[in-house]
Amino acid sequence: MRYQQMKEDYERAFRDAEEKGLKRGIKRGQKLGAVRGKATAVLQVLTARGFSLSPAQRSKVTRCSDPKVLTEWLTRAATLDSLDAVFAE
Repeated sequence: MRYQQMKEDYERAFRDAEEKGLKRGIKRGQKLGAVRGKATAVLQVLTARGFSLSPAQRSKVTRCSDPKVLTEWLTRAATLDSLDAVFAE
């Protein structure tokens, strides 16, 4: 009986850890998807407005992982008239 209880406890702990890891992975994936979506939006708005981004500028956008920065760039991309102004620090 003691073995059976240990086995059940182990299986329950394993399931709990697996569920926790799955939830963490889903949350991380959602955040990554949101960041990639914002980066894509920045590039689309700039392209639609007729800007030609250099490879370095394009890379700067696609490598950015800060949603606040991307949101700021997106707002600037929609409203400002130069790439220097969009990416000003």
